[in-house]
Amino acid sequence: MTCAVGGARSSKARIALHRGSVYWNAYRQRWVLIAVQEGGQSSYLGEVWYAEAKEPTGPFAKAGETKVTEKADITITQQGG
Repeated sequence: MTCAVGGARSSKARIALHRGSVYWNAYRQRWVLIAVQEGGQSSYLGEVWYAEAKEPTGPFAKAGETKVTEKADITITQQGG
């Protein structure tokens, strides 16, 4: 599976996803995808991505890369939508 990348990177770039899950987020009123990238820049299986869609099968566009701080706070660099 691939997903379009948003945020600081080109919106036309695509990432290959290794593993992830999709679930309904009642607050966002969207299907949310959390997945690990295959062949990431920081490590082969190290970058976690977040994306949203109106349907559980997608399309999941404009994924945002997540960052975890030392305090385990999570920041999403660009949210899907």
